Amino acid sequence: KKMNKKQVILTGRLAAPLCEGSRAWIRHHSGLVCTSRVVRIQSLTDRKAVFETMNSMYHVSLETYPFVMELPEAMCAYYDEWYRGAAKNAAPLYPHLPV
Repeated sequence: KKMNKKQVILTGRLAAPLCEGSRAWIRHHSGLVCTSRVVRIQSLTDRKAVFETMNSMYHVSLETYPFVMELPEAMCAYYDEWYRGAAKNAAPLYPHLPV
């Protein structure tokens, strides 16, 4: 049975490497978005990221910056651990997302 997932369209930048199995972190004009776990990356270019999470389908138009620090993919695990730790010690920023 195929579910129709919510379509999320944002303009911003990835705040951490996009990795299947980890949450996506997106910085945009309203702040920082932490998604549910990424289940599939459909496309990733320097202009756009399209990926599916457990709950939604994201279309992110990537803002360009003159200098962007690249983080190694190993940082995905760090961000997930940080998020779980932060969620245990404080009220979650996105209580509707599973930890």
